[in-house]
Amino acid sequence: MIAKWHRTISTEELNFVLANCDYPSLWLSVHPPIFHIVAKNLKVAWKLVVTARNTGFKHSGIQGLGKRIVVEIMSMEKLEVPLRYQGENIIDLEKLPTLVDIANFMLTRGKERLHRLEKELMDVCK
Repeated sequence: MIAKWHRTISTEELNFVLANCDYPSLWLSVHPPIFHIVAKNLKVAWKLVVTARNTGFKHSGIQGLGKRIVVEIMSMEKLEVPLRYQGENIIDLEKLPTLVDIANFMLTRGKERLHRLEKELMDVCK
Protein backbone atom coordinates (compact mmCIF):
# COMPACT_ATOMS: atom_id res chain seq x y z
CA MET A 1 0.00 0.00 0.00
CA ILE A 2 1.43 3.33 -1.08
CA ALA A 3 -1.25 5.77 0.04
CA LYS A 4 -4.52 5.34 1.89
CA TRP A 5 -7.36 7.76 2.45
CA HIS A 6 -10.74 7.38 4.12
CA ARG A 7 -12.05 10.50 2.42
CA THR A 8 -12.48 11.84 -1.08
CA ILE A 9 -9.26 12.68 -2.88
CA SER A 10 -8.15 15.23 -5.44
CA THR A 11 -6.63 14.60 -8.84
CA GLU A 12 -3.51 16.37 -7.58
CA GLU A 13 -3.11 13.86 -4.74
CA LEU A 14 -3.33 10.95 -7.15
CA ASN A 15 -0.92 12.62 -9.57
CA PHE A 16 1.53 13.15 -6.68
CA VAL A 17 1.45 9.44 -5.84
CA LEU A 18 1.97 8.47 -9.48
CA ALA A 19 4.86 10.89 -9.88
CA ASN A 20 6.62 10.00 -6.63
CA CYS A 21 6.20 6.24 -6.45
CA ASP A 22 8.61 3.97 -8.25
CA TYR A 23 6.65 0.75 -7.79
CA PRO A 24 6.10 -0.98 -11.14
CA SER A 25 2.41 -1.65 -10.45
CA LEU A 26 -0.10 0.72 -8.88
CA TRP A 27 -3.84 0.34 -8.41
CA LEU A 28 -6.57 2.71 -7.33
CA SER A 29 -9.04 0.91 -5.08
CA VAL A 30 -12.27 1.83 -3.35
CA HIS A 31 -13.57 -0.81 -0.96
CA PRO A 32 -17.03 -1.03 0.56
CA PRO A 33 -17.77 -0.88 4.26
CA ILE A 34 -17.82 -4.39 5.75
CA PHE A 35 -18.87 -5.57 9.20
CA HIS A 36 -18.97 -8.92 10.94
CA ILE A 37 -21.45 -8.95 13.81
CA VAL A 38 -22.15 -11.78 16.23
CA ALA A 39 -25.91 -11.92 16.88
CA LYS A 40 -27.40 -13.39 20.04
CA ASN A 41 -29.94 -15.47 18.09
CA LEU A 42 -31.25 -16.18 14.60
CA LYS A 43 -34.13 -13.71 14.94
CA VAL A 44 -31.74 -10.84 15.68
CA ALA A 45 -29.40 -11.99 12.92
CA TRP A 46 -32.19 -11.99 10.36
CA LYS A 47 -33.33 -8.53 11.50
CA LEU A 48 -29.77 -7.27 10.94
CA VAL A 49 -29.66 -8.80 7.45
CA VAL A 50 -33.03 -7.34 6.42
CA THR A 51 -32.12 -3.90 7.76
CA ALA A 52 -28.75 -3.99 6.01
CA ARG A 53 -30.24 -5.04 2.68
CA ASN A 54 -32.98 -2.41 2.93
CA THR A 55 -30.35 0.32 3.34
CA GLY A 56 -28.30 -0.74 0.32
CA PHE A 57 -25.95 -3.35 1.79
CA LYS A 58 -27.00 -5.96 -0.76
CA HIS A 59 -24.12 -8.36 -0.08
CA SER A 60 -25.24 -9.10 3.46
CA GLY A 61 -26.13 -12.42 5.00
CA ILE A 62 -25.67 -14.92 7.76
CA GLN A 63 -22.19 -16.43 7.57
CA GLY A 64 -22.14 -18.89 10.42
CA LEU A 65 -24.68 -20.90 12.41
CA GLY A 66 -22.34 -22.72 14.77
CA LYS A 67 -21.72 -21.64 18.35
CA ARG A 68 -21.89 -18.07 17.12
CA ILE A 69 -24.28 -16.61 14.59
CA VAL A 70 -22.17 -14.30 12.43
CA VAL A 71 -23.78 -11.70 10.18
CA GLU A 72 -21.71 -10.12 7.42
CA ILE A 73 -22.85 -6.69 6.25
CA MET A 74 -21.26 -5.38 3.06
CA SER A 75 -22.30 -3.01 0.29
CA MET A 76 -21.44 -3.20 -3.38
CA GLU A 77 -19.33 -0.06 -3.84
CA LYS A 78 -16.04 -1.45 -5.04
CA LEU A 79 -13.58 -0.16 -7.60
CA GLU A 80 -10.18 -1.55 -8.55
CA VAL A 81 -8.37 0.06 -11.46
CA PRO A 82 -4.77 -0.53 -12.48
CA LEU A 83 -2.96 2.77 -12.98
CA ARG A 84 0.47 1.37 -13.74
CA TYR A 85 1.48 -2.14 -14.78
CA GLN A 86 5.05 -3.41 -15.16
CA GLY A 87 6.35 0.15 -15.00
CA GLU A 88 4.02 1.54 -17.66
CA ASN A 89 1.14 3.91 -16.96
CA ILE A 90 -1.87 2.24 -18.52
CA ILE A 91 -4.36 5.01 -17.96
CA ASP A 92 -4.22 8.28 -19.85
CA LEU A 93 -3.25 10.93 -17.30
CA GLU A 94 -5.80 13.28 -18.87
CA LYS A 95 -8.50 10.82 -17.73
CA LEU A 96 -7.42 10.92 -14.07
CA PRO A 97 -9.96 13.63 -13.11
CA THR A 98 -12.77 11.41 -14.39
CA LEU A 99 -11.40 8.40 -12.55
CA VAL A 100 -11.05 10.42 -9.34
CA ASP A 101 -14.65 11.64 -9.73
CA ILE A 102 -15.87 8.04 -10.08
CA ALA A 103 -13.83 6.87 -7.08
CA ASN A 104 -15.05 9.78 -4.95
CA PHE A 105 -18.65 9.12 -5.99
CA MET A 106 -18.38 5.47 -4.99
CA LEU A 107 -16.76 6.32 -1.66
CA THR A 108 -19.39 8.95 -0.90
CA ARG A 109 -22.23 6.61 -1.82
CA GLY A 110 -20.81 3.95 0.49
CA LYS A 111 -20.58 6.45 3.35
CA GLU A 112 -24.16 7.61 2.72
CA ARG A 113 -25.34 4.01 2.94
CA LEU A 114 -23.36 3.61 6.13
CA HIS A 115 -25.19 6.59 7.68
CA ARG A 116 -28.57 5.17 6.56
CA LEU A 117 -27.66 1.81 8.08
CA GLU A 118 -26.66 3.46 11.36
CA LYS A 119 -29.96 5.38 11.51
CA GLU A 120 -32.05 2.30 10.69
CA LEU A 121 -30.21 0.15 13.23
CA MET A 122 -30.78 2.79 15.91
CA ASP A 123 -34.51 2.73 15.10
CA VAL A 124 -34.64 -1.09 15.03
CA CYS A 125 -32.78 -1.41 18.33
CA LYS A 126 -35.11 0.92 20.27
